[in-house]
Amino acid sequence: MNIYTYQLTIALVMTNTTKKHGKGFAPLAVIIVAATAISLAFAAYMSVKVKSQRSENNNLISNSGLLPNSITPSAITATPITATITNKPKLSPTQIPAIVTNSVTPTSKAKYIPLTTPTSTPTPPDITAPTTNIFYPVNNGSITYKIDGKVCAIALAPTDKDSKLSDIETEFKFDNSEWSGYKSGLGYFCSDVLANGQHAISYHSKDKAGNVEEVKTLNFTVVIAGN
Repeated sequence: MNIYTYQLTIALVMTNTTKKHGKGFAPLAVIIVAATAISLAFAAYMSVKVKSQRSENNNLISNSGLLPNSITPSAITATPITATITNKPKLSPTQIPAIVTNSVTPTSKAKYIPLTTPTSTPTPPDITAPTTNIFYPVNNGSITYKIDGKVCAIALAPTDKDSKLSDIETEFKFDNSEWSGYKSGLGYFCSDVLANGQHAISYHSKDKAGNVEEVKTLNFTVVIAGN
């Protein structure tokens, strides 16, 4: 039952009640009937107007091409919606070092210090001459015996700062004779023809580097019985 049927039913009930109970209900019944008639008329008018407006809207949409006459489910195409994700994804432990390395701007450049292999200190060149000394006879001393039939002066082993003994050579001469020539390991400076009397012996040494000792001279006297 709609509102209009309900109002009409009330009007009929009020009319029957007026007839049954007298004229005291007549004005009220008239008002209700009139109101019901007006409501019915207005409702009918609005129904016609709504139908007419709906028809005009459908014709307008159809003619403009905005809406097809019939829409089937297959004609409806879904348009995907692209959403922008604002939340950053979680990073795995292996990704964090790379991001930190790429995102941090150093305030100063690191200095590269190349590794060097230590090298030994080069040995300075040998510039020191060897040293040679005679311990028999002493300077201004005497030679009183022969060694293997020869008159001999006995020398200490020459010394040198950077050379071995085998790398040192020594030469000598008595009085104004010729130099004996350099020989290594020479400890005895001997002569076959040295007579008794005063004499002088000169001597010096050189090392492997070519450093030559200054000539030294020792004076002595040969005093040998039967010489």
